[in-house]
Amino acid sequence: MSSQLNVGIAGLGAIGRVVARKIQTGALPRITLAGVTTGDRVKAQSFLDEIGSAAPVLDIQNLAALSDAVVECAPAAVFAEIAVPVLSAGKKLIALSAGQLLRHPELIALAKESGGQIIVQDEASSVVWGMPGAVVRAGLADSVLPLEQIAEAAVHRSAIARRRISAADRGRQSD
Repeated sequence: MSSQLNVGIAGLGAIGRVVARKIQTGALPRITLAGVTTGDRVKAQSFLDEIGSAAPVLDIQNLAALSDAVVECAPAAVFAEIAVPVLSAGKKLIALSAGQLLRHPELIALAKESGGQIIVQDEASSVVWGMPGAVVRAGLADSVLPLEQIAEAAVHRSAIARRRISAADRGRQSD
């Protein structure tokens, strides 16, 4: 069983590029870049080539399917377009535009129904706590973690989920 976490990145602006570079250089242990989605596929492919990544440029549905978690680094206007496929696939959404959860509370129910999780950054490691704080106070996040622990927690939770699925598969095979 792999302890690697396949992470997708939705949005390759300034933040998405930093995350992609950190994954590619190994600065985030046990994280593999599963792919990216962005509005400009040509520019995204050029950036991935520049950093030496073989990760594909995908649409959000395929990115969600290939990833254990997706880091949302896109403009707030497309938050729901990213969150719905990720959460519907039962995956983890690391919401950097956490305030958008206040505008889309239906995403919380979707995450619960589909087995998805919403992770937001904690106050101590946030530059600005306003919107993430409001999300936390409203009870809209499954996890609130320091930035440096988000990746490690996602790896750990994915390993647990894989063990549960594997055990369930073994149970079905013996029926």
